[in-house]
Amino acid sequence: MSTAEPELRLFRAGDEARTIAGFEQACGAERSLDEWAWRYPDSPEGRPVLLALEGGRVLAHLGGSPSRVQLDGRVLAAAQLVEPFVLPGAGGPEARALMSELLGAFVAELGPGRRFDLVYRIVARPDGSDTDIAGEGVRLPLPAAVELTRTKAGASPARRLAYRAEPARDFEPRLDELWRRVRGRYPAAVVRDAEHALVRHAGHPTEKRHRFLVLPRFGRRALAFASFARFGDECRWLDLVWDRAHPGALELVAHVSNRLARQLGAARERVLLGGDPEGCSRLGALGFTAVGEPLAMRLEVAACAPDIDLEALASHFYLTACDVEGS
Repeated sequence: MSTAEPELRLFRAGDEARTIAGFEQACGAERSLDEWAWRYPDSPEGRPVLLALEGGRVLAHLGGSPSRVQLDGRVLAAAQLVEPFVLPGAGGPEARALMSELLGAFVAELGPGRRFDLVYRIVARPDGSDTDIAGEGVRLPLPAAVELTRTKAGASPARRLAYRAEPARDFEPRLDELWRRVRGRYPAAVVRDAEHALVRHAGHPTEKRHRFLVLPRFGRRALAFASFARFGDECRWLDLVWDRAHPGALELVAHVSNRLARQLGAARERVLLGGDPEGCSRLGALGFTAVGEPLAMRLEVAACAPDIDLEALASHFYLTACDVEGS
């Protein structure tokens, strides 16, 4: 980088091409305009993306994925920090200083008192090589997340026959009622209602996401929701919410997963779950086994409203694969 101070500012319409070019150079992966727009959907408030620019090119990027986080019944407007990058050539202290400046600008423009009550990042596999972007923020351990895999399904309990599965629509109002009924079981979690499913699981330009609702055999009340996609030779569970009063509904989700894996030609199924020991236990009884040791995941909070209990947030946070996309 040159010695001139880069310009730090929010994303503006017209920045798309330079932002994608920076991402591809920094991350070594291609990204289409359609995929970028899906990941950072426009809104009346604008896209929560901070850029560092020099001479018309993007030197560094820090994106925010808007969501609503529930904490003990309170709903917080939140931004999960995703896809932080600095162009190659800006290494060591210089890169860390630039990312720290970018984070400070993000919080000043969009943090508490402005757009988001909570600005956070989930670090999926913290180790010595991880880029710590929390600055002077708080770092807390999350409940150990378990990766489970299955190559062959065992016998499926007969009680799953009391339920039926059907494809979920892009906007699925029945998820609102499901979330209202089960949210007490998820004291700290991203709100998983119809809006969440629409933003996170519908309309991906290149990746087919298979979404299902589970209902009683003779009834219309949603008891579980799951989203799946094929990644390589795996059928991966991207999201899950279920009514724990109906273990047969989870068993039917697992049955659907196995059938879908075969239809997709996937060699195995894979699940990531954190903060749901009952779900992990029940999936273990259905033939899923743990992949290595539980993941020691971390919550980095860059900024939050003053009355948020961060210890309670971190100690009970519910995680599935969609919560760590882009982190």
